[in-house]
Amino acid sequence: MFWRTQTKLKGLTPAIGASPNFVLPQKVLSDSNNKDCIIYNYPFEANVYIYDRKSDSTRMISPKSKFTDNRIKEYDGKSVEELSWYGASNCFYSPLYLIPGKDCFVRITLGETSLDKSDNIDKAYFDRPIYVMTFDNEFKVIDEFEIARNRYNTFAGWCPLYDRVAFFQENACDPQNDNDIVIDMISID
Repeated sequence: MFWRTQTKLKGLTPAIGASPNFVLPQKVLSDSNNKDCIIYNYPFEANVYIYDRKSDSTRMISPKSKFTDNRIKEYDGKSVEELSWYGASNCFYSPLYLIPGKDCFVRITLGETSLDKSDNIDKAYFDRPIYVMTFDNEFKVIDEFEIARNRYNTFAGWCPLYDRVAFFQENACDPQNDNDIVIDMISID
């Protein structure tokens, strides 16, 4: 059903040659307060869209971050290497995740790398700060905080749970990195 209604979803036009993972909408199952809605966003912009299937209308929220300016730079590169650095030097926004035990939503944002093009691109991706933004069930921002840098996997190294978010301690920038699987549980209050 989601893909059938995709034509009604408002968003940005994909860039030519861009990865489908970077331009397709990310959707989330809604909670009981929003049961007739499809909640979606794009990984390259801070806006969140709520499509109401009953009224056939879409509203947009633009949550303000304490850490990023919610703007992405235009891509003007010509090579795969430039595209890789473009990804590392812009924010990435996860889908909103429902945390049912706390009656809220969470979004993970990867900030810009602090490294420049003289550094290793792999290290630049793992160097990115990770921010956690919480929303109430009306999509108002409750809080936003940064978690420890150079500690977690920035390639979807998190998992929403009933009342918290699990973050996997696996980061190429961590000199202590070993083969153990370590998971930190971040409580949502």
